[in-house]
Amino acid sequence: MKAKKYSTQEEIKRLFNYDPETGIFIWKHRSEDTFLANEYQNLTCRLWNGKYAGKRAGQNLKRYRIIKVKGGRYLESRLAYIYVHGNVLNQDDEMDHKNRDSFDGRIENLRLSTRQSNMRNCNPRKNNTCGVNGVCFDKRDNSWVASVRSNGKKIRVCYSKDFRKAVQARYDAEVKYGYTKVNPNSTAYQYLQEA
Repeated sequence: MKAKKYSTQEEIKRLFNYDPETGIFIWKHRSEDTFLANEYQNLTCRLWNGKYAGKRAGQNLKRYRIIKVKGGRYLESRLAYIYVHGNVLNQDDEMDHKNRDSFDGRIENLRLSTRQSNMRNCNPRKNNTCGVNGVCFDKRDNSWVASVRSNGKKIRVCYSKDFRKAVQARYDAEVKYGYTKVNPNSTAYQYLQEA
């Protein structure tokens, strides 16, 4: 599979204004010479500027905001990171949203991440009924099971009839396996603070 080539910082800054405090990209006004030279060049330029210049770039698709640039579709968060920090992204780098809101493109909310680290900072899945990542109810044993993932393997750390004990075991495993370096306010931590 061919690696996706991202626009450079210079190209992005030429096309957009980005506000790091709001995370919003705004299309810049374009000059006529940026459009294909033909008899409709002036008209194309005026139509494009009338429709896009000064307006927010991109659209929300499923869980992310996407911006189309030069025929490609890019995550707004990756473009924001390049806009501020330059061309420092590798193909395998992921953008982690610290507050787990994938539509929050403020630069203070973004950090480079590995896939493993990014997965450690996620909201509970839709099928999670207890609200704590890594804790589920096993109907066969009629008990709560706490687990973590490390190096691609699922590690069960606790079976308990007591939900709080399972959550505590999950949090202890998060500390042990480095989850708290990425996400100090995990769902297990939050539950233990409220309980």
